Amino acid sequence: MRHGPSYGRRAAAADVGCVTLAPLVEEFGVPGQRVDLAHWSIGTPGSDQRNFSLTTLQPFINYNFGHGLAAGFSSQTTRDGDQPDGQQWTVPVGGTISPVLKIGHQPLSLAGGAFYNVARPPGASEWQLRFQITFLFPE
Repeated sequence: MRHGPSYGRRAAAADVGCVTLAPLVEEFGVPGQRVDLAHWSIGTPGSDQRNFSLTTLQPFINYNFGHGLAAGFSSQTTRDGDQPDGQQWTVPVGGTISPVLKIGHQPLSLAGGAFYNVARPPGASEWQLRFQITFLFPE
């Protein structure tokens, strides 16, 4: 388990320069949980920035079938506290499949998944697709 502060900068062009500070708790296992309790803006935003207050919860469970194949269920739930009631939550629910394979001598994990947003603000998409590649460096 890892816990402690998380610090970063907002990457969106309209938020360049905003600083985020957040407590962070991570626990890896089956089942697992990642909780970014909240992200808050610090200081006075510039004319091209805005304050923000975000919460992220990411419960997940993975099952390893053996032979490098795994399946997972997760939800990367977010809440934007600066939005009006009824428009704050995005709750995707879905799953991923991820085989481990080698390209040449390089092992890697490929993952793909689909997530339906059971709760979402107006104008947000109903579905999310996720693709991921992870390079593995075993000892």
